[in-house]
Amino acid sequence: DIRNSLAGMTGAPIFGLITTPENFLKTQMQMDNVNAKRFTGSFHCASVLIKEHGSPLVLYTGHTVNTIREAAFVGSYFFVYEGFRELFLKNMNGSPLAVPFAGGLAGGF
Repeated sequence: DIRNSLAGMTGAPIFGLITTPENFLKTQMQMDNVNAKRFTGSFHCASVLIKEHGSPLVLYTGHTVNTIREAAFVGSYFFVYEGFRELFLKNMNGSPLAVPFAGGLAGGF
C-alpha cells in the first residue's frame, strides 16, 4: 500500500537531522584515515570541523541529499514490510513470527 510508504517518508526530514552529522563525520574520519590522520575520534573530528568552519552547521553538509536518501530507504522499507506482514499474517494464520519475518525480509531488500 502506497500510504504506508508515504507515511514512512514523512519522517525523513527528522531522520536526516540525526543521520546527516553521523554520516558527515564518518566520511570525514574515513578520508582522514587515508590522508592526514588529524582526528583522534568522532567528537574530536566534530570539534575541529566546527572550530575550522566557525559554525556547527558544517555538520549538516549534505543534509538535502541525505534526507532524500532517507526518504527513499524508509519509504521502500515500509512498503515492503507492510506487504510481507499482510501476506505472512494471512498465510501463517496470525502467527507471531509473521511480523519479525516481514521485518527481516524488508530490511534485506
